[in-house]
Amino acid sequence: EDMAVNWAVGMRVVRGGNKEMRGTLFAVKDQKFSVCWDGGNIETFEEPQIKQLVADHNTLDQVVFHTRAHLKVGSEEDSVESLYNEIKGSFQSAHSRLAILRISGGQKEAANKKLEAMLSSTRASFEKAMNEKQLKLKRVEMDAGEAMNAHKILMNELSRERAERGKIEALARVEAKARQRAEADTINLMRKLESFNEQFSIQMQMRKTAEQALATEVQSRSLSEENVTREMSSRLSLEQEILRLRELLKVVEDERVHASQDAIRAANAALMLETEKAQANELSSRARSECESKAMELHTVRQELMQTQSRLREAQVEIENLNEPENPHWSIQRSNNLAQEYEAKYRQVVSESQVWRQQTEAMSDETAQLKLKINQLQQFLNESQRNAEAMADKLKQLEAEREKFYLELQVSARETTDREKSLNQSKAELQAASMEIMQLRSRLSQVEVLEMELESSKLRQQDLETKLKRQTLQMDNSPDRIRLGASSVQMDDETRAESKGLELAVVQLSEQNRKLLEENQIHQEELRDWSLKWEELTTQKIATPAFSQQFPSTDATFISITKSEANQIQNSPDYLEPSKGSKVYVLQVVPGGAADISRQIAADDALLLVNGESIEGLHLDDVFAKIQGIENSEVTLTFSRFMGTGLGDQVYSITLKRRRGDLSTPINKAGVGLLLGKFDADDI
Repeated sequence: EDMAVNWAVGMRVVRGGNKEMRGTLFAVKDQKFSVCWDGGNIETFEEPQIKQLVADHNTLDQVVFHTRAHLKVGSEEDSVESLYNEIKGSFQSAHSRLAILRISGGQKEAANKKLEAMLSSTRASFEKAMNEKQLKLKRVEMDAGEAMNAHKILMNELSRERAERGKIEALARVEAKARQRAEADTINLMRKLESFNEQFSIQMQMRKTAEQALATEVQSRSLSEENVTREMSSRLSLEQEILRLRELLKVVEDERVHASQDAIRAANAALMLETEKAQANELSSRARSECESKAMELHTVRQELMQTQSRLREAQVEIENLNEPENPHWSIQRSNNLAQEYEAKYRQVVSESQVWRQQTEAMSDETAQLKLKINQLQQFLNESQRNAEAMADKLKQLEAEREKFYLELQVSARETTDREKSLNQSKAELQAASMEIMQLRSRLSQVEVLEMELESSKLRQQDLETKLKRQTLQMDNSPDRIRLGASSVQMDDETRAESKGLELAVVQLSEQNRKLLEENQIHQEELRDWSLKWEELTTQKIATPAFSQQFPSTDATFISITKSEANQIQNSPDYLEPSKGSKVYVLQVVPGGAADISRQIAADDALLLVNGESIEGLHLDDVFAKIQGIENSEVTLTFSRFMGTGLGDQVYSITLKRRRGDLSTPINKAGVGLLLGKFDADDI
């Protein structure tokens, strides 16, 4: 940068008065001049005072002013070089003038002593300054060594960072492989799920066909053991399928755990990269601060060099003020030697400063490269974070699918449990019915035995009557008629008693037969009812009970809804509607209405959607308006039913047809319940 130097060189000044004084003018800055008198005191004068001093005392031999010499140079080294050339020229002119000056004989000895004292003091100060310069140069060299060590450490850190980057790249490759493996596992899992869904649909179809066959056999009143074993085998196969699904869920859980571990490892690698980057930034800032400190020390050395130059100029002025005709060449030669020595040291300092500048530029280039590498590492870290976020999103999707699958499995298990219960109950009822049929058959066999006995008794009576007729004919033709008449009378009495006993037995048997026939008819009707119930159990859906075909002829309202914070019905007539965000529940099911007969909607079921739109956060009036809708149009209501702890909620939907828009808002002890209006029961 541009540099302005204000300086001046003054020659011998003689001041008159009672005592003659000699002095040297030196160090001019900002129009202020300092005069060092022989007495040792130093006075500072402004430029007008110096001019007045020159005008008042004609004894001033010679005054040389160089005021405000502005040196406009391109660089700091050029300014120092030009300053040195100027000082060298001033020395040469001073030596030439010193050869011309003549001093009187009385002043030579004092001048010589004074010159020796000045030279010795100048030599001591110069040696002291040179020693200080050498010490500072040694310090600068030591600092340079430390800077080189710091540079080596920085290079080592850079190599280690490259190694860490290689590790991170390897980890990224491993992460990519893990991601590919997770994607392949996800695809396989989806394929397995699709195959399971197909198998499950096949199993459901098989179950439906088995249920239809079982219903047919129950209708024919002959439930065989083969159907029971087939149902048990299907149950066992379903249990095996459930076990296989649970194992598949365990595999999915293990894959999720592996993916989460990979994500944790990637996060740890990113954290290590952040720490390495922070350490690299710290090292670069430390190196930058050390370079700045070295530059400040170099600037201080240059300032001290300029101070030494000023002292050298002072020594030149002192030499010029002294007159030494005996040996002028010795002073000139010594001055030249000092100038050459100073020039050599100055050039050495300049060369060292150039070396320092080159090292500083090299360190700045390395710092820029390090920053570029840090930016690259930051980009890689950002990409790794995006990949980790994408993997986390995929894991969330997989978790959601797993939860959905688990809910479906729970619903299937619940359906299977209900079906097993119903089958067990039906089986027990069928066993009871079979026992009753066996009892009826035993009674029928008894009736048949009695009928056979009755027929045998009738045949025996006929035989007796034929025998009686024959005996009567024989007695009529026999001489022993009188004797046989008495015996015949006795036989008639016995026959008549026996016939009466047989008639009573026939009456009793007919009465028992009639009772058995009535009981058989009752059991036939019970079996018919049981078959109808079994058909209903086998044909109804698992999620919702089967709809009855008997609907009320009237169009009375069948359901009312209410809004509650925690499914609690308010019991105050002054009940106000809760705040937004509470759920809408079914308050009651009107007895005898379509919902009560269909058994699909139950109290405490939560209303979720109206025509596919969520009602969360809406007031009850808004929900009511959505349900009311347009006359003679359809509305689809989606409900949620709590199935119990560990089983979750069951979601189902119904579609209704609006008949008219007349609605009521009764206020009673149950709170505010807006009725759904009057729907066509045949369209439920």
